[in-house]
Amino acid sequence: MAENLIANGNFWDGFNGYTKDDISYELKTYDRFFDYCEFKGNGQRWNRFYTYFKDGAGFVTGKTYRIGFWGRSDNSNSIDIGCNDDPLTFSLTPQWKWYESEYVSPLNQAISIINPDTTNTVCISGIWIQLGNDPIIPEVSPYIQTIELGNNQINLDSSQIEQGGSVGGPFGVDYSILKNSSSNNLFFIRLRSRNLYKIQTASRNVEITGDFTGFQLYVTEYDSEKNSIAYNGWHDNFKLKVRNDTRYISLLIRNSSDSTITPSQFIARGGGTLYE
Repeated sequence: MAENLIANGNFWDGFNGYTKDDISYELKTYDRFFDYCEFKGNGQRWNRFYTYFKDGAGFVTGKTYRIGFWGRSDNSNSIDIGCNDDPLTFSLTPQWKWYESEYVSPLNQAISIINPDTTNTVCISGIWIQLGNDPIIPEVSPYIQTIELGNNQINLDSSQIEQGGSVGGPFGVDYSILKNSSSNNLFFIRLRSRNLYKIQTASRNVEITGDFTGFQLYVTEYDSEKNSIAYNGWHDNFKLKVRNDTRYISLLIRNSSDSTITPSQFIARGGGTLYE
């Protein structure tokens, strides 16, 4: 799988890595899980927000890239992505949809993301830019599947994990790169569960099964309207008792600070089954 050159395409790390030029924007969460940016411009081409690749560079003249993202707009607005002087234009729909296209950079420039409309907003997330023109495999999706648990046990495997959510370093890189050179500690890397789990009302005990050695878990609880009502912070216990009014839970997973297991190993080896 090709590398995503964008460090924070999912906005899981807020607006870190982006700069805005006279636009109004808001970071939001779709259905309590999917982070995205909603923004509009003022009609001027230089009014945009922009970013750079992980190595601090921008597009290189003449190189071929593949650009993809999740996008939507209530008023079927368009969005421009690429070099500010000559970007790709994508026409959006009111429903979340994956867009991607080949892009040959005409200039050495930063990555610009432009909404040319002065009134209507557009929404974007999951931004992915890679070298070459191979098809992109999106790493996140706004379509969250709800799984009704029969025995309040979650067998977390690779099909239920979003590949991404890096904090302090990119996903899926060598362990040596994940080390902080100043402290020699491992950067925390987060993985997000792809699903929302509906638990039985007759039992308040939930167990996440599998070998999670080297990882910690973060559980968020939701009521029947999918409003967050409780947070169980980072811990090593994968058996928990939820509130009486909890009907759904979601999961975040991260490597512990002294773990040599990376999230890419976690996914490659079947999620909850780890072998070292």
